[in-house]
Amino acid sequence: GRSPLVSLGLSGPPGTPPGAFKFQLAGVRFTLPELPAPLEITGGEGTLEKGRLTLINVKANMAGSPLEVSGTWEIASKKLDLAVKSKALPASVFAKQIPAALTVKGAVAADLRITGTRVNPVITGKLQAAGLTAIWRHYEKALEAKQGVIELEVARVRLKGLELHSGDDRARIDADLVKTGGEMIAKPMKVAAEAELSRLGPWP
Repeated sequence: GRSPLVSLGLSGPPGTPPGAFKFQLAGVRFTLPELPAPLEITGGEGTLEKGRLTLINVKANMAGSPLEVSGTWEIASKKLDLAVKSKALPASVFAKQIPAALTVKGAVAADLRITGTRVNPVITGKLQAAGLTAIWRHYEKALEAKQGVIELEVARVRLKGLELHSGDDRARIDADLVKTGGEMIAKPMKVAAEAELSRLGPWP
């Protein structure tokens, strides 16, 4: 693959504390096990002080989708605390937090936080469901999300007002999905459906 490149514009005091470096970022490729593609940084500022890299108003791209990134990375411990925003985040980014019963495609508006470490990151935050298309193993037709919020938490996913359409059929789902034994189990799950979408169950 392409070698990582960093465009640096170093500056020092008075704007930067002694022993710290401030630089411009461009061309950096950053990988995480949870991400389906490298994070390509296209511009923004960063500071490096006492082993901590701080990203400030960084613009990035992943799998063709623009992102805004800010936060910190502790280089020695590999600890992360990043805020990531996107108007069109690929569904593949959060594939590991989706029940095996679902195959999800598309892109969504996202406001996420990445913590943990680079080796074992934890992704939490909110996704606007509109724009997703899902295939449910108990239902043969594609389900298109028209509205609703998906909240990602540690070992839990909350579905709030998730409205699914399939042809003339409609369904609205509210659920708490809790990770138990490696599977996402609904506790509880409420479905208000019309026509064939009433056969959405069982979960997962």
